Amino acid sequence: MIETAHRLGVKVASHCVNPETISMLVAAGVDTLEHGTRMSEDNLSLLAQTNTVWNPTFAAYFSHQYPGSRPWDSLRGIFKKAVEMGVLIGTGGDTGVFPHGRNCLEMQLMHRLGMSWHGVIRAVTWKASLN
Repeated sequence: MIETAHRLGVKVASHCVNPETISMLVAAGVDTLEHGTRMSEDNLSLLAQTNTVWNPTFAAYFSHQYPGSRPWDSLRGIFKKAVEMGVLIGTGGDTGVFPHGRNCLEMQLMHRLGMSWHGVIRAVTWKASLN
């Protein structure tokens, strides 16, 4: 499916959390990976070697009162490692699961979790434009 989509000039986004599925999708050439709450360090290493953009969707978890939950805590740790490893990170907060007009929440959370404002702006613009 990914190969056919790319042949037709269509980008492919994937929503997943399972480490094995993430590895298969990245190896198959998916353009973006949403969520990734259970990503392993191996997944991050693989992502760092590709042009796949990871959209952690912090705003979705934060808006559903998940701070302090396993997915939220897991994402925080994964995010810090991803930034250190040079993984391409974009923004996409699963818009629609939080109030319209609060799209900036994803950027605020990325900064709160350790990404510089310069890095956040790049994630929202330049890096995201790669895909």
